[in-house]
Amino acid sequence: MVEKLEERSAPALAAINAFVRGSSVRLCSSNKLGWDGVYLEHHRMFPIERNHSVSTHHLVVLFTSVSRGEMSGKHARFVPYSFSPGDMKLYSAGPLGECRPLTDATTISCALDPKLVSEVGDDLGAPSTVEFRPIANLRDDSLQGIVKLLAAEANSQGASGKLYADHLAHALALRFRQLSGGVRGPKPSQSWKMPTRILQRVLDRMRADLATNLDLHTIAAESGYSRTHFLRTFRASTGYSPHQWLTHLRIEEAMTLLQKASNSLIDIALDCGFSSHGHFSTTFRRIVGVTPREYRRNYGLIL
Repeated sequence: MVEKLEERSAPALAAINAFVRGSSVRLCSSNKLGWDGVYLEHHRMFPIERNHSVSTHHLVVLFTSVSRGEMSGKHARFVPYSFSPGDMKLYSAGPLGECRPLTDATTISCALDPKLVSEVGDDLGAPSTVEFRPIANLRDDSLQGIVKLLAAEANSQGASGKLYADHLAHALALRFRQLSGGVRGPKPSQSWKMPTRILQRVLDRMRADLATNLDLHTIAAESGYSRTHFLRTFRASTGYSPHQWLTHLRIEEAMTLLQKASNSLIDIALDCGFSSHGHFSTTFRRIVGVTPREYRRNYGLIL
């Protein structure tokens, strides 16, 4: 399974390497998490001249330290650049120019699959052929927040599950498309609700598969919608994201199981689809207000 995941992420990893192109230390990676549409790595890069390269994926780069140097510009000349923590740079798939870093640089880089970005554009009614423009020294709270959430999820080794990562990947692709491709998001009036019959089928599927690591493709297919359209109509219908709804379903099931003394906390966590006992306890306390152990004790039950 690990080999298959690594093979699937190989093109995105090559895209990250096309940006890094030199001496660096990898601090974090989503390599073995099986994410679809997005791949993330956190690097500390050392000042060494980086030659021209090509990326097959769009890139979203968040600088988490000061970075200074020179990059290739027009007429084969080099021009100075300077990034501060929080600055971002967007690259469209294609050539990456030469650069001469003068300082270390710590970055969180996300490689976006062009197929996902294209799907998001199709659902927004955007032209099928869009020339994405690179953007440097970008400050965007929304985009930065998504990248940081993805990085936190990678650091947790995917504790929140595939559905959560899939949702963030779509949010990242949508924001990239808006900024780099000039495509606006859907108007509120365009967020139609899902028909009751279809919504109930989706909710039944989520409840039936609480213990599995559900992904967005699986539950969107249950509705018959594209993933992007599904996300919009699900939120319009329920007021929640699919991941939020699934989490509450899991907590509800856990509360029922906690009332039975025969179930251990570890078994309950796994039976309800949580990646670990720690993640289960943290999520339960955030939603219910007490830990699973405290909740069980309130019912006068003994572990």
